[in-house]
Amino acid sequence: RLGWIRAQRGDLPGAASRFEEVLAAHPDDPAAHEGLGVTLEWMGDDDTAAEHYARALEGDRHARYALHRLGWIRASHPRSELRDAGEAVRLAELAASDSRGSEASELDLLAAAYAEAARFDEAVQIAERARQNARDADYAAAIERRLELYRKSLPYRRPATLRQGGGGE
Repeated sequence: RLGWIRAQRGDLPGAASRFEEVLAAHPDDPAAHEGLGVTLEWMGDDDTAAEHYARALEGDRHARYALHRLGWIRASHPRSELRDAGEAVRLAELAASDSRGSEASELDLLAAAYAEAARFDEAVQIAERARQNARDADYAAAIERRLELYRKSLPYRRPATLRQGGGGE
């Protein structure tokens, strides 16, 4: 918990250090890998964040945040070496099945993954459902912007660096 508290307070190096301490004692702890992944992603180290998300999923294949974040990295990262359409689709389909296909965030991810895999018709259909299920206007507008890309047969590329606290994705 101390790692999460430090991260939420903006002490990202302190949070990373705390998660690393937990992993030194418990190397397979999914929650610590997930927490370190989040912290590293907020710090701009997407490569290592992706490794920790994958490790979290090895220990708990339904680690919701790791599943979601790794899915977005694989579907939409600006650097091609971090994208993987097949893995993005697998992760996004698992996330969507866990939410029974009703959560806007999981549908949004699934649409992005389908677009990365050049399955644009499916991406459009799923993104339309995500937009309808969005709980606020700002998120619906963000989904709409991605939807316009899919209608043009273009995948979504996220910004190079995520800010602390995430964003629509």
